[in-house]
Amino acid sequence: MHIGVSSDEAAAVEDRQQLLELLARLQQEVEALKEAPAGLRSDALDELKKAQAAGEDKDDDRLVEKLSTAQGFLERIAAALPAAVSVAQAVATLVQRVPGLS
Repeated sequence: MHIGVSSDEAAAVEDRQQLLELLARLQQEVEALKEAPAGLRSDALDELKKAQAAGEDKDDDRLVEKLSTAQGFLERIAAALPAAVSVAQAVATLVQRVPGLS
């Protein structure tokens, strides 16, 4: 299963609803990284879920914090599993899209 959230798609996010929809897809994509170390995959997924909750609560500072933390876990996964690189890049792009969300 490949959901395939791209950096370009993340860069096109213009409102909170789009961001929340992409976060849900990113969570599915992380879950699909079965070859990733289980602990890192679980940590990245947990941070993306927390980011989703923060986004729903319109707590943008926490949203950025949780996305950044998830990005760190995903970059560690990507060191061993190249398939995670695109997920990490999409999360990094979302971090930049948070300021000014409507």
